[in-house]
Amino acid sequence: MELETEALLQKWLKIQILKYKLSLVMWIIMILSIIISIWFTCVYVLPPLTKQLANTQKILESVSSLSETSQQQGDIFNDLLEGINR
Repeated sequence: MELETEALLQKWLKIQILKYKLSLVMWIIMILSIIISIWFTCVYVLPPLTKQLANTQKILESVSSLSETSQQQGDIFNDLLEGINR
């Protein structure tokens, strides 16, 4: 094999090895970023979100009980008006 061809082949192999290493590093960075984002979500996003959902549920329950109470009071008021109109 000629000297130039051998030198070119060595350069090509070095470039291929470098590409492989860079690809491996990129995959590792991607996997680590996915793991970190999942951890961040579990630690910082989900607890306030579940607390907010619980608060919203409590508010909705209180609103429905308020509407039931006001409906009962409205029925009593209507009964009183009917009694007065007779």
